[in-house]
Amino acid sequence: MTRLAGHVAGHSKISLNIHRDEFPYFEWHRMVRQGMASGALVVTDPCLPHPHLRPGEHFFEEEARHIPNLLEWLIFDVDGQRDAQRVLKNTADLLSSNEADFVRTDAILSFLSKQLGGTEP
Repeated sequence: MTRLAGHVAGHSKISLNIHRDEFPYFEWHRMVRQGMASGALVVTDPCLPHPHLRPGEHFFEEEARHIPNLLEWLIFDVDGQRDAQRVLKNTADLLSSNEADFVRTDAILSFLSKQLGGTEP
């Protein structure tokens, strides 16, 4: 991560992730490294599933055209603020857990196999 991106990420309360093309991949570097690990609440348009990081539990996911409404709810509504705090806590707990093995190759391969309808390796 560049120094400027790291500085901005470290001071951001919300990290917005909008895909520029139609392929909705899970952007590990942007969502986890720059967003979640910096303590920011991640809001993204739909992306591929991740075996351990789930929308509504570790980040917020919404269709791009509805993201402004979601942001307004998260920032100004008491229920939205409460939900944002819950998601931030879930994410911090997961990232600081000794059980956070979600970067292990075997866990990723097992998850991918299940997503593709195959058997586990």
